[in-house]
Amino acid sequence: MFKKVIALSTAAMILLTPMSASAVTWGQIASGLQTSNTFKEDKLTVTKDGDTYTFTGGEIESNMDEGFSDSFQKGGSFFFNGVQIEYVDISAGNEKYYVVLDKNTKVGEVWVYAYEKGEANLVNEGTIGRGEGSDIVISENGHLTNKGTLKTGEGIYFPTIDYDYRKDENQVISNVSAYADDYVKNGTQEEAEKLVDRMFSFETPGTYTVIATLTWKDENGEHHTKDFIVTRTVGEDEGPSEEEIRHDMEMKRQAEAIGGVYGSPYWIKQLYLGYHSYNLRLLIDGQPVTMRERLNWNADKSKGISLRVNTAAPEKLTMRFDEKVLEVFERTNITTVTLLDKNGAAVMQYNVSDLRAAYDQYGLNDADQLVVGGVDDDVMKIGADGQLVPVE
Repeated sequence: MFKKVIALSTAAMILLTPMSASAVTWGQIASGLQTSNTFKEDKLTVTKDGDTYTFTGGEIESNMDEGFSDSFQKGGSFFFNGVQIEYVDISAGNEKYYVVLDKNTKVGEVWVYAYEKGEANLVNEGTIGRGEGSDIVISENGHLTNKGTLKTGEGIYFPTIDYDYRKDENQVISNVSAYADDYVKNGTQEEAEKLVDRMFSFETPGTYTVIATLTWKDENGEHHTKDFIVTRTVGEDEGPSEEEIRHDMEMKRQAEAIGGVYGSPYWIKQLYLGYHSYNLRLLIDGQPVTMRERLNWNADKSKGISLRVNTAAPEKLTMRFDEKVLEVFERTNITTVTLLDKNGAAVMQYNVSDLRAAYDQYGLNDADQLVVGGVDDDVMKIGADGQLVPVE
């Protein structure tokens, strides 16, 4: 089943554009992290926090003897920020991998393969592919969520059943986004459609063509293999489906849960924990803005939450919330709230205990909202009448 995929993958790797002299390999990074929680080489910085890894800047080159999964065999959560990468191979047997490529990350080729009890989930917000041939292969239980760019290229398609890729004629298909393959019950177009919908969540508007290779057994127990072409189109006004949102939320829970608490993977208008929204909002100069959440452990084993806005060095940044927010923080042992700017720089940090003390001190309750900003800003409140007034 995988002969064609392996042959294509190997050929593609030979054509990869060479990295600069300062590029490092996956093996070098993993070795460096054995003795320290930080690895630095030229422009690349990698930090390790438990089974969470953050890669920032620099270049990572391919080495057939030191692949990604070979170097990080226990799985984990991997976040790439502005990294240039030749090849990412995610292979999970019993491990769990959650990999996120941010908008400034570029990858030449990816292979996502999960089998048995393994989980391999790749979220792309950047760019994958080189635009020559299709550079993406998703196998069995692997999954790709695309929120960025998948460069398309030519793909090899065998229209006949039980083809021999060394002998049989093939067709070259243009604008192929990815290959997919798995074992299924029947070799039909319907099964191919189901396979693609299970393996991919396409969110960026565009047309996606996937060559799906199916392998199945007939009534006599004999194996058969055939390629199918599946096309999916995402319109400009379409967002992720409810199923895709649930899938992303579940992956977020698995990857970034802190003591059983997890946030939203999207830009949001108000606080979102678990599957529930709460009345905490951020404002810049009085205007509501969207934010991204991230949970973390504090040094005292309590939890912290950071809320990042999409504005660099925001002025007059304020936070407003009601009592239910405080109750949720207290119940889940979230003790700090940090407000970050677009670049991740801390603007303000609050202790939840101080917020509770202020809320109670000013005689607020239930749906009353407390509005806090910087140390020099007035503390305000919003009562049942909806008016924003100074607290007394």
